[in-house]
Amino acid sequence: MSDFEPWEMRLAWQTALQARGCPPDRVLLGEDRDSSLSHHLSTCPFCSEAAAMGREEFEETALARELRRFSMPRPEAGPAPGQVCRVSERCGGWGPKGRYYNPPWVLVLDLPGDLPGAARVAQIYDDPVLAGPGDIPLGDDVFAESWNTYTLREEDLECCGGCVDEETLRQVKEGAALDWPAPPAGTHLEAFRRLEVEVAAFFALQALEEIMKRRERSPLEGLRALFPDGGTLKRELSGVYPQIAWPEASGDAADLLARARFPESELPLAAAGEGETLPANLVVVRRGTVQLSPILWELRVLTPKEGGTVVGGKALASLPPRVELYGRWAAPGQPGRIGEESFIDPETGYFRLYFKDISEPEWWDGKVFILLIGA
Repeated sequence: MSDFEPWEMRLAWQTALQARGCPPDRVLLGEDRDSSLSHHLSTCPFCSEAAAMGREEFEETALARELRRFSMPRPEAGPAPGQVCRVSERCGGWGPKGRYYNPPWVLVLDLPGDLPGAARVAQIYDDPVLAGPGDIPLGDDVFAESWNTYTLREEDLECCGGCVDEETLRQVKEGAALDWPAPPAGTHLEAFRRLEVEVAAFFALQALEEIMKRRERSPLEGLRALFPDGGTLKRELSGVYPQIAWPEASGDAADLLARARFPESELPLAAAGEGETLPANLVVVRRGTVQLSPILWELRVLTPKEGGTVVGGKALASLPPRVELYGRWAAPGQPGRIGEESFIDPETGYFRLYFKDISEPEWWDGKVFILLIGA
């Protein structure tokens, strides 16, 4: 790197290298010194000096972490576009080039509809000396690196430190689509941007495999992976939703949720429609948790087909972009039937279910339970 750049730039680069790649005091001054720490100390003059001095900052840093934990609580509702969040501490650790990769702060750009539980982010930094083409100011010397975006899991975002306005978010998203000029070769700015991309790669690669698994997994498969049987689900959710009338636990979580019933006082109001209005449940599986709510649906079509009955309806609710349908028919003294050949359009709410070996007159003698599973 050039020795003729301003001292402010050289100092900013050294600070960035420490902030991004040096271990926190709990690791640096901890009792256990593993091979990764030993290697880092052999190459990093900053940390080797600090470790030799044994500075008395460890307890203060622990207190600061506790204060930070209480002042910026984890966003239980999940991240949202425009939020400035920090990547979870559990994602940090030793990585390439002998660095300890500290979790960066990021700006949430969007939540891709085709990647359940994922968040697209732009990395941010807080020294304007290192800002260049494609860096969008966020205020208080902080800037978003629109040239350095990647995808994480929603649960990787630990806390929210604020939000940006819609115009700023738009600028960052538009900047992410542009091809910005590279900094001059051999400069500290070029080295900083290379460092930032390496930090982004460390955290993005951790999330990649799980994100791809979720993409391949249907919402119903995701629900059953989280709750392998109805008994497990009932134990987990009966305390969260005490107002629900839970049926006897069955072997299948989807079947249990379909037959669970909210009190009538919590059902949405039914507007005048084209068909009979019936209750259903909507469960959304995200970040390893479920959100359950009552909805209504209209019966639009009931027609015989090849020894069975096709039921067509419309969900009267806003649905997630990825949604799956589960239906069960039951009648006294008869074996239950699970709906087959299901289809649902998440944009319009229209759906179709085929119940095998049930005639139309028999269908009216029983009761249908509908569950929509979103992700």
